[in-house]
Formats: sequence, C-alpha cells, structure tokens
Amino acid sequence: MIKRQVMSDEIEQTFAVALEMEQGGNFQQAADLYSAILAIDDRHVPAYQALSQLQIELEKPEAARQTALRGLDLAESDLRLTVLLAKAEIMMGHYTAGREYCRKVLKTSPTELTAQRLIINSYEHEQNWIEVNRVATDMHREHPNDRQFLSQLAFSGFRLLRDKHNFVPESIIRCQKLMAKAISKSETEQQKDKFLPCLAETFWYAGEPKKSLEILDDYLNRYPQDIEAQFNACFIHRTLYNWDAFYDAFEKGIESGARLSYRGDIARWDLSRPKSDIVLVVPEQGVGDEIEFFHNLAIVVENAAKVYVACEPRLVPVLNISHPEVIAVPVKRVDHESMAIPEEVKRDITSWIAGGSLAAIAYQSSGKHHYQASYFSPPNDQVEKWSSHFDELKKAHNKKHVIGLSWRSGLAGASRNIHFLSVDDVARLVEAFPEALFVNLQYDDCSKEIRKIKKLSGVDIIQLEDIDLRDDFVGTGALIEACDLVITAATAIFRLTNAIGKECHLFYGWDKDSDHNVPVKLEWETGFGYYYPPLIENKYPVVDSIVKHVTGRLSSQ
Repeated sequence: MIKRQVMSDEIEQTFAVALEMEQGGNFQQAADLYSAILAIDDRHVPAYQALSQLQIELEKPEAARQTALRGLDLAESDLRLTVLLAKAEIMMGHYTAGREYCRKVLKTSPTELTAQRLIINSYEHEQNWIEVNRVATDMHREHPNDRQFLSQLAFSGFRLLRDKHNFVPESIIRCQKLMAKAISKSETEQQKDKFLPCLAETFWYAGEPKKSLEILDDYLNRYPQDIEAQFNACFIHRTLYNWDAFYDAFEKGIESGARLSYRGDIARWDLSRPKSDIVLVVPEQGVGDEIEFFHNLAIVVENAAKVYVACEPRLVPVLNISHPEVIAVPVKRVDHESMAIPEEVKRDITSWIAGGSLAAIAYQSSGKHHYQASYFSPPNDQVEKWSSHFDELKKAHNKKHVIGLSWRSGLAGASRNIHFLSVDDVARLVEAFPEALFVNLQYDDCSKEIRKIKKLSGVDIIQLEDIDLRDDFVGTGALIEACDLVITAATAIFRLTNAIGKECHLFYGWDKDSDHNVPVKLEWETGFGYYYPPLIENKYPVVDSIVKHVTGRLSSQ
C-alpha cells in the first residue's frame, strides 16, 4: 500500500513538472514526461488529456488521435478527450468524423463552445461557406459579443456574396455592416486588416470604386506582398479607367493563379522577343474572354515565326476562319486542374503568353486595347441563309428591322440584379419596338421566360430551331451578322458581336455616378454602352434610354 502511494505521489510530481515545462514552452520535454507517466500508469486520464493536447500543439494530429482514443477507452464520456479527438480528426482532414465527435460532445454539453468552433472550422476547411454561415449565424445570435463567431459570420457572408453572385443591395449592405462590425471588434491590427480586401471588394460591387481603391491601397501599403489583393485591384482600376494601373494589376493574376492554370517553364513572349520565336498563346477564364483576346492575336502573328493558340474546342472553327495562319490547339479545361497542352506543342514552342496579356501589349504599343477592332467574318452563305429567313419573317409579321437579344448569361442567381435584365425589363424593351422582330440569342433554355415576356408585352421573341447557340459560334456569328443590331448583356454574345463588328448595345452596372442617359461609345468602335449604378432596382429608365437611342439608330438605317 505504501509503495503504491509513493508511486502515485511520484507520478503526480512528474505530472506537475511536465505542466511547468509545457507552460515554459518546453513542449517536447513535457510530452516525453506525459508519455513516461502513461508507461507507468496507463489509466491516468489527465495525462492522456495533456499529452493529446500537446501533440495537437506540436502539429502531430495522428499521435493526438491515438492518445485521445486510448484515453477514451478508459473514460468513454470524457468531454475534453472527445473534443481533442474531434480536433485531431479535423487537422487530419477527416472533417465529417470530426463533426460527429463535436456533435457527441454537444449532446451532453450543449453550451460547449469549443465543439461549435470546431464544427465551423471543419466547414471552413471544406470551403462550405453556406454551412459556416449557418452555424456562425446561430452562434453569433447566442453570443453576440464573441469576436470569433462575428468574424466567421462576416467572412462567410462575404464568400457567399462573391461565390454565389448574390449581388443584391441588401446582401451587399449587410455584408459591409458585418465586416465593419468585425473590424471594430477586432483586438489587433492584423485581425482588422484581414477584412480590408473583402470590404474593398464590396464597395466595388456597390458601385463605389474610389472608396474601394482607397481601402485596398491602404491595405496594400502594409501588405505589398499580397498578390491576390494586387490582382483584385485591376477590376477597380478598370472601372476608373486607370489603364496603366489596370494592366499592371491584371498581370498579377498570373502569379496568383487567378487567371489561368498553365505555368510555362520557358520565356514569356513580348515584343522584345526575336521574330524567330514559336509562341503558344494560352487561354484563360471563360469562352467570352477567349473571344475577346482574339482581337489581339495579329500582334503575335506579325512578330513571331509560328503561333499556336490553345482554345476552347468550340472556338476552333472561329479561329480557323479569322486567323488561318495560327495553329489551333483545342484544350478542354477542367476546374482546379492544370491545362493539358499536348506534348508535341510544348516541345516545339520557345515562348508563351496568356491571351489576356496581349491587350496590355497592344495598349502599350499603340494606345489601343484591341489591335483589331473586329476580326471575324462569318461565311457568306450562312449569313445569306439567315438574311433570307429574316426577310421572310419580316414580311410575314410586317416588320422592318431585326434585333438580336440576349438579356442575361447562363449564370442563374441574383447577379442578374446588377448586370442583367429581368423578364419585366425585357418585356418593356421589346414592346417599345413595334416595327422590330426580336431574335433570341440566349443559348440556354429560356422558353418559360419567353412565354412570360409574350404574356406581359404581347411580343413574340423568335426562337430559332435550326441553330446551336451554345456550341456553334460560327453559325451564331452568321445569325448575328444577319441582324440589324444586337442588344445584350456582357456575355459571350457581346464578345462575339464585337468580334464580327456588328452594332452592339450593351447594358451594364458600372458605378454609382454612371448616367445611363448618355450612351458611351464602346472601345470596339461598333456600339454603345448604357452604364448605370449597380444597386438600382428599377431598370426601366435604363431600358427607356436604350429604346430612345436604338430607335434613332434604326431610323437612320
């Protein structure tokens, strides 16, 4: 009995020494002592707790998991060990298992905040911002003074705003208020600064680019190494027409990985490269962006011996017609995967350039953003086919003009509240042109919208059956060429219309000082932009401005 008591006293003394070592920052020595205690007494639950916690601090989650499980064999309902096990699982990437252990804790102890924090943390690792926001909302409601819950609520709200394109005024304003509150409650400058790039972005969404740039510049003065924030500044500079700053910031998107998934290990092409270069032009972002950078392909062709252009397979026919001197390389891109350029192409090239970077070269060398204002002429026989068809339709319906119409992209969501027209807006637009035949240029299924527009306005928008608007860009181009003009949102249809050189009327949310009553001549020299404050809810005045200006254009034809 005395011997057992002596051993017990020695274990407790060792445990006390281990705690002192841990508090002094000697983590490994403390861990060794906890392990020694368990080697002598494998039923010492506090040692399991302390060792598992320390292993987590030492970023050894596998060891922490094993220690916690051994401890739980002795004390199955021990809350601290269960929490530690949950944390270890989450650190190892076992998020579902970690949440299950957290929920087990919460069944016994509903007020255990550590378990709630771990659940949120697991969703953050998965970038499941919907669940982060849901749990953080509940926790912030119950604990309004808790800084961490407020911070998680504000940041997840921003991610949902951006990722879900939930650009409605109430969402933007709520997001700004939450971030401002999180900033005011932050204890350190670093905590405050975490929100500044996000806050700047929301002001840009709201049409306040100057305020947005002021916040972002303040942040970048302290964190000039933040490449992602430097890239995000390009969108603000674009809105403010700060072209030199725009192109400088835009190039940061390659370094940050935001623009493309290709990394060439050879020289980047520019006008200083020898004309004997064999160049690969690499696509980025969406199909509309590719159509856009084709305006500047000629600058490479004129200054290189051979040019490969990697592109979306659907655009190969457009490329073959518009730039027969280049070699089209169809590349099907997959999100979060590196671009698969054929090996024979990689072996042949001596330099490469991202397609979007060509505009900077064009601007710096000529002062123009597009080396060619238009570059694509659809086949005459296809254009004639549609022209003849439209002549028949105009005669049958007693119309004088044909207008191509695209009022939104294929992106579903609240973003249409900024850059797209609603069904009601479209109805107001089409009923204002009794002498025009409207042809649908939407590539997705919009039959319900068209029926509703007919019900509201009495106008039939023509849905052409003998055309694949999604995949046949040559055929769609011919259809556009056969129209008198196009009214569109900023979609691939807008880009294709400009590539052809057809008159285009673009509506777009710009900044709070934009005046939609004064159409802006587009830089493609083939149309006009009707820019308006992004947060306006009633777009009827924008529609009326388009009607007024387009009516004048049609009457002069």
